[in-house]
Amino acid sequence: MEKKYKPCPFCGSNDLEGAHLTEYIGDTYLPVWWIECKSCPAHMSVEGETDDGLYNAWNKRINVY
Repeated sequence: MEKKYKPCPFCGSNDLEGAHLTEYIGDTYLPVWWIECKSCPAHMSVEGETDDGLYNAWNKRINVY
């Protein structure tokens, strides 16, 4: 099931890129999930084997727009 991310908490845009996985930082295995807004500089990243942490963090916040 595809997860539904809320709009950007800063500008309200639904134009999001992510969730993407970066598995290596240099030679070290470190799974990092990230998402970013394509309409403003907002972005977020979370370490973890799945995107659950990113999903929960992005969707559990207060909108400022």
